[in-house]
Amino acid sequence: MFKGKDKFISDRLYLRTLDANDANEVYCSWLNDPEVNKFLATKHATTQELVDYIKEKNNHDDILLLGIFMKESNKFIGTIKLGPVDSILKKSNIAVMLGDKSSWGKGFGLEALNILIGHCFIRLKLEEVYLGVIKQNLAALSLYKKAGFGEVVGRFDMLVNYDGEEFNQITMSLTRECWLDKIKK
Repeated sequence: MFKGKDKFISDRLYLRTLDANDANEVYCSWLNDPEVNKFLATKHATTQELVDYIKEKNNHDDILLLGIFMKESNKFIGTIKLGPVDSILKKSNIAVMLGDKSSWGKGFGLEALNILIGHCFIRLKLEEVYLGVIKQNLAALSLYKKAGFGEVVGRFDMLVNYDGEEFNQITMSLTRECWLDKIKK
Protein backbone atom coordinates (compact mmCIF):
# COMPACT_ATOMS: atom_id res chain seq x y z
CA MET A 1 0.00 0.00 0.00
CA PHE A 2 2.72 2.49 1.03
CA LYS A 3 5.99 2.20 -0.82
CA GLY A 4 8.88 4.58 -1.11
CA LYS A 5 8.71 8.28 -0.42
CA ASP A 6 5.28 9.74 0.16
CA LYS A 7 4.86 13.51 0.30
CA PHE A 8 1.80 15.67 0.92
CA ILE A 9 1.70 19.47 0.74
CA SER A 10 -0.58 22.15 2.20
CA ASP A 11 -0.33 25.93 2.48
CA ARG A 12 2.23 26.01 5.30
CA LEU A 13 3.35 22.41 5.69
CA TYR A 14 4.50 19.33 3.94
CA LEU A 15 4.40 15.80 5.24
CA ARG A 16 6.94 13.26 4.02
CA THR A 17 7.95 9.73 4.84
CA LEU A 18 10.54 9.69 7.60
CA ASP A 19 13.85 7.91 7.09
CA ALA A 20 16.78 7.04 9.36
CA ASN A 21 18.37 10.48 8.77
CA ASP A 22 15.39 12.06 10.56
CA ALA A 23 16.30 10.25 13.79
CA ASN A 24 18.25 13.21 15.10
CA GLU A 25 18.80 15.06 18.38
CA VAL A 26 15.84 17.37 17.73
CA TYR A 27 13.43 14.43 17.38
CA CYS A 28 15.00 12.79 20.48
CA SER A 29 14.67 16.00 22.48
CA TRP A 30 10.90 16.01 21.93
CA LEU A 31 10.48 12.50 23.30
CA ASN A 32 12.78 13.27 26.23
CA ASP A 33 10.91 16.48 27.15
CA PRO A 34 8.42 15.90 30.02
CA GLU A 35 6.11 18.61 28.67
CA VAL A 36 5.97 17.02 25.21
CA ASN A 37 5.79 13.40 26.38
CA LYS A 38 3.37 13.91 29.30
CA PHE A 39 0.55 12.11 27.47
CA LEU A 40 2.77 9.76 25.42
CA ALA A 41 3.72 6.19 26.26
CA THR A 42 7.30 6.98 25.19
CA LYS A 43 9.16 8.89 27.90
CA HIS A 44 12.71 8.56 26.60
CA ALA A 45 14.41 7.87 23.28
CA THR A 46 17.88 7.64 21.83
CA THR A 47 18.74 8.32 18.21
CA GLN A 48 19.35 4.60 17.68
CA GLU A 49 15.92 3.75 19.09
CA LEU A 50 14.39 6.26 16.69
CA VAL A 51 16.35 4.81 13.74
CA ASP A 52 15.02 1.36 14.67
CA TYR A 53 11.45 2.69 15.11
CA ILE A 54 11.46 4.46 11.74
CA LYS A 55 12.90 1.42 9.94
CA GLU A 56 10.37 -0.89 11.61
CA LYS A 57 7.41 1.29 10.62
CA ASN A 58 8.73 1.73 7.07
CA ASN A 59 9.00 -2.07 6.70
CA HIS A 60 5.21 -2.38 6.98
CA ASP A 61 3.25 -1.70 3.83
CA ASP A 62 0.14 -0.85 5.87
CA ILE A 63 1.79 1.88 7.99
CA LEU A 64 2.77 5.38 6.90
CA LEU A 65 5.09 7.31 9.24
CA LEU A 66 5.44 10.94 8.17
CA GLY A 67 7.35 13.92 9.43
CA ILE A 68 5.59 17.28 9.65
CA PHE A 69 7.76 20.02 8.13
CA MET A 70 7.36 23.77 7.65
CA LYS A 71 7.16 24.44 3.92
CA GLU A 72 9.13 27.73 3.99
CA SER A 73 12.02 26.64 6.23
CA ASN A 74 11.99 22.81 6.05
CA LYS A 75 11.90 22.83 9.87
CA PHE A 76 10.92 19.44 11.30
CA ILE A 77 8.13 20.10 13.84
CA GLY A 78 6.42 16.77 14.47
CA THR A 79 5.23 13.39 13.29
CA ILE A 80 1.99 11.88 12.08
CA LYS A 81 1.35 8.17 11.59
CA LEU A 82 -1.33 6.30 9.73
CA GLY A 83 -1.78 2.63 10.35
CA PRO A 84 -2.00 -0.11 10.43
CA VAL A 85 -4.60 0.24 7.71
CA ASP A 86 -7.31 -2.41 7.74
CA SER A 87 -8.03 -2.76 4.03
CA ILE A 88 -10.95 -5.12 4.63
CA LEU A 89 -12.83 -2.90 7.10
CA LYS A 90 -11.47 0.23 5.36
CA LYS A 91 -10.31 1.96 8.52
CA SER A 92 -7.09 2.99 10.19
CA ASN A 93 -5.57 4.48 13.28
CA ILE A 94 -3.97 7.95 13.22
CA ALA A 95 -1.45 9.36 15.71
CA VAL A 96 0.00 12.87 15.69
CA MET A 97 2.74 14.49 17.77
CA LEU A 98 3.77 18.12 17.46
CA GLY A 99 7.12 17.98 19.22
CA ASP A 100 8.38 21.48 18.47
CA LYS A 101 6.85 23.55 21.29
CA SER A 102 7.34 26.84 19.40
CA SER A 103 4.83 25.44 16.87
CA TRP A 104 2.11 24.74 19.42
CA GLY A 105 -1.14 26.71 19.21
CA LYS A 106 -0.62 27.85 15.61
CA GLY A 107 -2.92 25.39 13.83
CA PHE A 108 -0.14 23.16 12.45
CA GLY A 109 -1.55 20.01 14.08
CA LEU A 110 -4.95 20.63 12.49
CA GLU A 111 -3.38 21.38 9.13
CA ALA A 112 -1.33 18.16 9.24
CA LEU A 113 -4.36 16.12 10.31
CA ASN A 114 -6.47 17.60 7.52
CA ILE A 115 -3.83 16.67 4.93
CA LEU A 116 -3.71 13.06 6.09
CA ILE A 117 -7.47 12.71 6.62
CA GLY A 118 -8.09 13.94 3.08
CA HIS A 119 -5.62 11.35 1.79
CA CYS A 120 -7.37 8.63 3.80
CA PHE A 121 -10.84 9.36 2.51
CA ILE A 122 -10.08 10.49 -1.06
CA ARG A 123 -7.09 8.41 -2.18
CA LEU A 124 -7.26 5.37 0.10
CA LYS A 125 -11.09 5.23 0.12
CA LEU A 126 -11.17 4.48 3.85
CA GLU A 127 -14.51 4.64 5.67
CA GLU A 128 -13.19 5.55 9.13
CA VAL A 129 -10.10 6.89 10.89
CA TYR A 130 -9.77 6.73 14.66
CA LEU A 131 -7.30 7.60 17.38
CA GLY A 132 -6.66 7.14 21.06
CA VAL A 133 -6.27 10.20 23.24
CA ILE A 134 -5.79 10.86 26.93
CA LYS A 135 -8.94 12.57 28.15
CA GLN A 136 -6.90 14.97 30.30
CA ASN A 137 -5.00 16.18 27.20
CA LEU A 138 -7.31 19.13 26.57
CA ALA A 139 -5.22 20.59 23.73
CA ALA A 140 -5.35 17.30 21.81
CA LEU A 141 -9.08 16.87 22.47
CA SER A 142 -9.72 20.36 21.12
CA LEU A 143 -7.61 19.66 18.04
CA TYR A 144 -9.37 16.38 17.27
CA LYS A 145 -12.82 17.92 17.71
CA LYS A 146 -11.87 20.73 15.30
CA ALA A 147 -10.79 18.06 12.80
CA GLY A 148 -14.24 16.45 13.13
CA PHE A 149 -13.50 13.52 15.44
CA GLY A 150 -16.15 12.51 17.95
CA GLU A 151 -15.76 10.42 21.07
CA VAL A 152 -16.64 6.75 20.69
CA VAL A 153 -18.07 5.76 24.06
CA GLY A 154 -17.06 2.33 25.28
CA ARG A 155 -14.71 1.53 22.40
CA PHE A 156 -11.24 0.68 23.71
CA ASP A 157 -11.65 3.10 26.62
CA MET A 158 -9.08 2.30 29.27
CA LEU A 159 -7.06 3.56 32.17
CA VAL A 160 -3.36 3.96 31.33
CA ASN A 161 -0.48 4.53 33.71
CA TYR A 162 2.41 6.74 32.63
CA ASP A 163 5.18 7.05 35.22
CA GLY A 164 2.85 6.35 38.13
CA GLU A 165 0.13 8.77 36.99
CA GLU A 166 -3.17 7.35 35.78
CA PHE A 167 -5.00 8.78 32.78
CA ASN A 168 -8.25 7.96 31.00
CA GLN A 169 -7.65 7.06 27.37
CA ILE A 170 -10.60 7.33 25.02
CA THR A 171 -11.12 6.52 21.37
CA MET A 172 -12.27 9.16 18.90
CA SER A 173 -13.47 8.45 15.39
CA LEU A 174 -14.16 10.27 12.14
CA THR A 175 -16.14 8.59 9.37
CA ARG A 176 -15.88 9.38 5.70
CA GLU A 177 -19.52 10.48 5.69
CA CYS A 178 -19.02 12.94 8.59
CA TRP A 179 -15.85 14.28 6.97
CA LEU A 180 -17.64 14.86 3.65
CA ASP A 181 -20.44 16.69 5.49
CA LYS A 182 -17.85 18.82 7.30
CA ILE A 183 -15.97 19.88 4.18
CA LYS A 184 -19.20 20.76 2.35
CA LYS A 185 -19.97 23.41 4.99
